Amino acid sequence: MELLQFTCLLLLTSLMCLTGLGQLCGGNHWQCEGGKCLPRSWRCDGTGDCLDGSDEMDCPCSRDKWACLSGLPGCVRASALCDGKRHCADGSDEQSCPDNQSCLQGDWRCRNHICIPKNQFCNGLNDCVDNSDEETCGQCGPAAVRCPDGACLSEEEMCDGKLQCSDGSDEPSTCGRVCSKGNGGCSHSCEHQLWGALCSCPTGWRLSAHGDVCEDVDECTLDLSPCMHFCVNTPGSFYCHCEDGFQLEGTTDCFAEGNDTMFLTAKKGSIGFLNVKTLRFDVVHSVGYDPLALAFDVSRSSIYWVDGQGNIYKAEEQRSKILYAGLYGVKSLSCDWLTGQLYWTNQKTQSIHVGAFDGSGFATVLAKNIDPLELVLLPTESLLLWINKGPGAKMTVERSGMDGLGRDSLVVITSQLPHGLTLDVPARRLYWLSDVKKSIETVRVDGSGRYSFREFFKGRRAQTLAVSGRWFYWTDEKGLWRSLQAVPNQNTFIQRTALPVLKAYHELQQPKGHSACVSSGCSLCLATQDQLTGFTCTCPEDQLLMLDGSCEYVRFVYATSTTLNLLELKGKVLSRKLLLTTDFDMEFFDVDWKRDWIYLVNSTGHVMRRSLRTRRSEDVPTLIPACVVTVDQITGFLYWLSCDELCVGVTNMDQRYPRRLYQAGSDIRDVFLDWQRGRLYWLEAGQILSMRLSGRKSKEVQRVNGVISGRMIMDLTSNTLLWNAEGQGLMVTSLSKARSYQAGREWQIPGFVMAVRSPFLVSLFNDVLTVWDRRLVMRVQDIPVEQGVVRVIVALKEVTAPSTDSPDTPPTLPACISPSVRCQDSTLCISQTQLCDGQRDCPDGFDEESCITKCPNRGEFRCKDRRRCIERALVCDGRSHCHDGSDEVGCPTVAAPPSQTAALKCRLGSRLCEDGSECVLHSHVCDGEVDCKDGSDEHDCAASTDSPDTPPTLPACISPSVRCQDSTLCISQTQLCDGQRDCPDGFDEESCITKCPNRGEFRCKDRRKCIERALVCDGRSHCHDGSDEVGCPTVAAPPSQTAALKCRLGSRLCEDGSECVLHSHVCDGEVDCKDGSDEHDCAPSTDSPDTPPTLPACISPSVRCQDSTLCISQTQLCDGQRDCPDGFDEESCITKCPNRGEFRCKDRRRCIERALVCDGRSHCHDGSDEVGCPTVAAPPSQTAALKCRLGSRLCEDGSECVLHSHVCDGEVDCKDGSDEHDCAPSTDSPDTPPTLPACISPSVRCQDSTLCISQTQLCDGQRDCPDGFDEESCITKCPNRGEFRCKDRRRCIERALVCDGRSHCHDGSDEVGCPTVAAPPSQTAALKCRLGSRLCEDGSECVLHSHVCDGEVDCKDGSDEHDCGEYNI
Repeated sequence: MELLQFTCLLLLTSLMCLTGLGQLCGGNHWQCEGGKCLPRSWRCDGTGDCLDGSDEMDCPCSRDKWACLSGLPGCVRASALCDGKRHCADGSDEQSCPDNQSCLQGDWRCRNHICIPKNQFCNGLNDCVDNSDEETCGQCGPAAVRCPDGACLSEEEMCDGKLQCSDGSDEPSTCGRVCSKGNGGCSHSCEHQLWGALCSCPTGWRLSAHGDVCEDVDECTLDLSPCMHFCVNTPGSFYCHCEDGFQLEGTTDCFAEGNDTMFLTAKKGSIGFLNVKTLRFDVVHSVGYDPLALAFDVSRSSIYWVDGQGNIYKAEEQRSKILYAGLYGVKSLSCDWLTGQLYWTNQKTQSIHVGAFDGSGFATVLAKNIDPLELVLLPTESLLLWINKGPGAKMTVERSGMDGLGRDSLVVITSQLPHGLTLDVPARRLYWLSDVKKSIETVRVDGSGRYSFREFFKGRRAQTLAVSGRWFYWTDEKGLWRSLQAVPNQNTFIQRTALPVLKAYHELQQPKGHSACVSSGCSLCLATQDQLTGFTCTCPEDQLLMLDGSCEYVRFVYATSTTLNLLELKGKVLSRKLLLTTDFDMEFFDVDWKRDWIYLVNSTGHVMRRSLRTRRSEDVPTLIPACVVTVDQITGFLYWLSCDELCVGVTNMDQRYPRRLYQAGSDIRDVFLDWQRGRLYWLEAGQILSMRLSGRKSKEVQRVNGVISGRMIMDLTSNTLLWNAEGQGLMVTSLSKARSYQAGREWQIPGFVMAVRSPFLVSLFNDVLTVWDRRLVMRVQDIPVEQGVVRVIVALKEVTAPSTDSPDTPPTLPACISPSVRCQDSTLCISQTQLCDGQRDCPDGFDEESCITKCPNRGEFRCKDRRRCIERALVCDGRSHCHDGSDEVGCPTVAAPPSQTAALKCRLGSRLCEDGSECVLHSHVCDGEVDCKDGSDEHDCAASTDSPDTPPTLPACISPSVRCQDSTLCISQTQLCDGQRDCPDGFDEESCITKCPNRGEFRCKDRRKCIERALVCDGRSHCHDGSDEVGCPTVAAPPSQTAALKCRLGSRLCEDGSECVLHSHVCDGEVDCKDGSDEHDCAPSTDSPDTPPTLPACISPSVRCQDSTLCISQTQLCDGQRDCPDGFDEESCITKCPNRGEFRCKDRRRCIERALVCDGRSHCHDGSDEVGCPTVAAPPSQTAALKCRLGSRLCEDGSECVLHSHVCDGEVDCKDGSDEHDCAPSTDSPDTPPTLPACISPSVRCQDSTLCISQTQLCDGQRDCPDGFDEESCITKCPNRGEFRCKDRRRCIERALVCDGRSHCHDGSDEVGCPTVAAPPSQTAALKCRLGSRLCEDGSECVLHSHVCDGEVDCKDGSDEHDCGEYNI
């Protein structure tokens, strides 16, 4: 596409968006975020009608319910909507409902539910068929008067002084007058009557309501105009004229010039043209069957038809092909001859569709509250017209724009059995057959001119109908007929033949005209009456609308640190393509789709752009290092956010001129460019701010509450911002409506929102990109990707990777080895020490920009790189506040404990010089400058011979220290959110809490979380750094061990035994034990100086947080508090059971049926469904002892049972506290967990757990083990027909092996319910049990061994549960 045309299309797209958003919907309508207006009743009705699904977001009720507009009960069942009963107090559930009975205004309803115009009531004709319109009408004599309501008045009732007719015709102004005096007051003829003078009028005139003056009759407004095409009224008469291409015949008829009218039809399995003059049938295409529907395009010489399998065919020049296959339910077919597009109805899906003439794709036009039967088009007026089956038995003829908007009913045709809809295009009239009235019905396309042609069909049902001029053509069981419209009784039989479809074919039935769609550039174009442009583009459901109006399958471009990749989704078929690789770490990117540039940002804030087509690379000038960039697709300007997150600027790429637009007072988190509407947005200090693209004054748009997970993403199509908020799910900010809201309970998207373009949304979680359809609230596809995805954007056009053989490809620029920096527009790499050193080292002087010559405040320390000033008190405080770490250079080192006085102990992020005299930062090792007195920081820096440019391996940070992003600097966890910027990029001060939102809450020491005050010192670590459990009174051991403290999970005892410290605080560089023992023996091994110490094991059933040394109790999983640093303990938690009456497990990881609670088997992972249940008493002979369930053990006082997983978990569950006795680890290994109790056969232990479950819980469809072990390797269906599937779903056996006396199933289910085997006659009193079973004590039946002592009674006498005793743990 040419550049000028592309630009015009972009501007046109912007105009369409602005027009949509500026449009005001009526009071009974609701506006989508994208600007589309919908009936208010469609809002929150469970079906997404907006492209962005916004009509189903922020709904007060669940998707299966409907919200009352006001009052109680608030929500009603969706099935109760428009059911004729009032469920909402305000009756809103019965408002705006499609009327399933009544007629249109101006109609009269017959007893049989047929609707007729009111002027046909009491007209002397049986218009209702059942004569109900004439039954109450009296017989009027020659001198009588009939009122509009049908009443007939005698001569005596005329002029009696009483007004009885609604129009006053019984009391005319000529009452009491005589014709001999002033003509009785009549303007024309006068006739004497007993009551006065009766006036009359000549042809073409009618008497006024006053009965004295003649008024002109407008013949052009009669229900059936005398003119075929155009009518012009004159006083007392009229005249006619015709459409172009027609000649006036006589005074009223129009005759088509040119070719004879033929009929497109099907005959004996062939499609062809029938000439009614010669009766010749010319075959166009033989198909071997009768098509269900036919359509044609005269100008393109194309014919279309539908077969019984839902295939739509196209034939041209003796060749045919299938355009669309398998569309079962297609009923009617019509062609837009101005664009060549096809429209059709589908009875199965109850919808109207539009498809491209080349078969490239189709889309839905209407699918809501519609059941279309037959369809015709009038493209010259952008109209769809169809017969619609409504609620109940209601039938209507309806119309709308070709985009589906502006829908209304023309005629109600209930109880008439209508069919055979056809359109006379020049006359702008619709015609159809009525089987009940045995008539041909007609109405103009604007809803006027309703008329019935009666008495055409005598006894036989008409099957098809076609109209040509003044002639009707139809078929019945005998053959083809025709008749003049004005003479219904003179039917002419043409030919004995069966014609299932009949279409009048003439070039004037498809007149030439203008359609805005022709030059729109849309793949699928809908002509509209509501848009300034005259059209709107649409796409199939699985494709996206591109900038040029084309439809493309969903494509996404995503970047990792060194690659740029393309994903394309064609239905369920996924394809991948590598676009480019980089030799530097990519931090951000964007694409100029119009000019074919990809903008890339590296870790130092250097911006460059590269052409995918030619691979040409250019540096992009910015005033200061920029870390976020976004392209204006119209102008090509690049907008950027500085790496210090304080400056927003723009670079004119034509002039390569950068300038500052906005200087922030606090950090800017995200920048969003709305190039279609000319606005720039950013998030600053919890507010969304905006300005014009030219800069000028900023204004506040909306305040954002809550914690944002990941980044905010902008959807240009709906003018909204979307993001995931912790604890709230998907959030939406409408920029046009200036409001934020929660999308809804259905929108619980794991991970981060990465890209949005309605109707699709892309999220990232655990290295998996997930595509969502916002209209359907459903997951389209999961796409595994590489680790470290930087950004995802939606591709706005086809992306082609460059050829590797291009001779013009420039050589790849050598990478600068970190921490060196590349000069802009150059291949030159310089040391960080050359930045702001007063010497111009880069050709463009880049290294001396934005440098500080003097600190603004007296006494401040200026960093060596002259990029920052800090307070003097921050120098040599053990934390690096300067980007280059110069505030920590030359500081006194920290001495080791007394026992190691000969060696220095270096701070985190530093290493010891070889002479042991001082420490240097890791970032200063091998940086080209000598910092150690012995020069050892620059020893062994040479790169390997294999790759001369490979940087040295970065030293690892020893846990629990943290590495700053894009740096070698390691900092302590205590430096996170301490108010000081310790990392060069400020990573350690991101997402910090300055003040708790609720009064009385406790703010964690690391400022990353606020918790309730009641959770402090409760024995569980709710803060990431464990600060809520620091300084708490320690827990004493049982009385028999009073000399030793018992530490909580995730903690260890100090050597003096006086207190406990968290594992994460051991060897972290800070002394927490009074005796300093938490920092003893921390020196790394001689084999690997940087190897972190082995992480202590968590004692079962405690759980280790991912990527952490912290151990937490299972009770802390899904307790609503974030106990693990990465939130691992609060993932996949259930807030509410989906089904009413279900029991939610205490750990919020599962819902079970209420009947499974306290059934003796643990269905919850934490066993909470069996907690607090009445214990099971032993048989009478053992009444003094309780029998505990599987997976439980008896408390020492014998009063109750507790789960094994609750033994030694740090919480007292037994009243006597015996579940926490003897829990101390052995002296050999302080961290060795106790031996797990054995499960008593036939119960089974869950893997990596203390939980014992019954064999009946294996493969029962319920996840009973925490890791799902019990539901692995289960069989859902036997592979061979007739096989028997064992009850435990673990095996299938032959049917012949069932009840053969041997147990082939693991659970013996193949031998359950079998007839028992009687003993020989001499032992008839005793049963003989099968293998794997034993006899009940009463000798009446057998039970499996696995069912003995399993907590359930199987024998009638209960003997299978006798002598079971307590389990030995």
